[in-house]
Amino acid sequence: MKDSAILVLEDNALVGLTIEQTLLAEGYGTVCLCSTKEDALAAIESHHIQFGFLDYNLGQSQTSQCVATRLAELDVPFVFLSGYTPSTGIIPIGMGEVGRITKPARKKDLLAYLKAYKAKAAEEQ
Repeated sequence: MKDSAILVLEDNALVGLTIEQTLLAEGYGTVCLCSTKEDALAAIESHHIQFGFLDYNLGQSQTSQCVATRLAELDVPFVFLSGYTPSTGIIPIGMGEVGRITKPARKKDLLAYLKAYKAKAAEEQ
């Protein structure tokens, strides 16, 4: 049986660690912190991902598009993290309804998305 986890895909180590520490401090037991899309895809296969925080622009012309697509296929909710403003950032085609947190991510924004996810999951049960 796979462990339940929250996926954090972030290419900036300091930002990723900050998000991970925030989630752990709030009682979210397992956080899969990944810096590459390959690591994130592997985490999806080895854990039961409940929610994802995805940095869209991973640098070096890399994006998290394939990770977002995989999570969507598995009906796993996620939000994009971006240092760009909504007017300058790119939202992938077909994912305009996906939430977005502007970096640096604030604790209240991270937790608000998780709270909304939990409420929706409880409603569906």
